[in-house]
Formats: sequence, C-alpha cells, structure tokens
Amino acid sequence: MPAWGYFWRRCVAEGRSRAYLGELTRLPSALRTGRDHVLRTLSSGFLLGLRDAALGRDAGGLGRAAAIAFGLYATIFGYMRVRLGSGSVRLKGPPGNIAVHSNRS
Repeated sequence: MPAWGYFWRRCVAEGRSRAYLGELTRLPSALRTGRDHVLRTLSSGFLLGLRDAALGRDAGGLGRAAAIAFGLYATIFGYMRVRLGSGSVRLKGPPGNIAVHSNRS
C-alpha cells in the first residue's frame, strides 16, 4: 500500500519550492524543466498506464495513472497555494545569504 500522505506532502512541497524558485529568480526559464517534465514524461506515463489497463496488459496501469494524476494535482496545489496566497518570498541578510520566508507552514 503506497504511503499517500507522504506522497501528497512531498508533491505539495515540490510545488511550493517551484513557486519560491520562480519568485526568487524572476526568470521564465526557471520553471521550464518542470513544465517539460509534465508535458512529456508525466503525460506519457499517464497515457501508458491507461492504455495498459484498458488493453488488459497490466492491471496496475490504472493505479500508476491515478498516482501520476494525484501527484500532479498535489504539486499544482502547492504551487498555487504560494502564488495566490500570502506566502511571499523575501530576501533577508547580506548578498549570498538568501532565506525564504513564508507565513504559511
């Protein structure tokens, strides 16, 4: 049985860290690798899982597809929570000493 609670927290944390990275760098390219990963790798894995389940090749295909969708949803949730919420990024301290502060836990 997968540890769904851990997986949820880990994916939400990934989304939050991507939002913080985007705010810190202010570069569109900072999120490009994540976008490419979603468009190529995750979508391919999702579709292959559905195909395997539909064709009876692998009963676990539907579970894999569901896990990919669940993880992507959790990551987007974490990202949007920072971007739309009050979780702001502030630089504190001397140059080279960057600290990320958020009033959300």
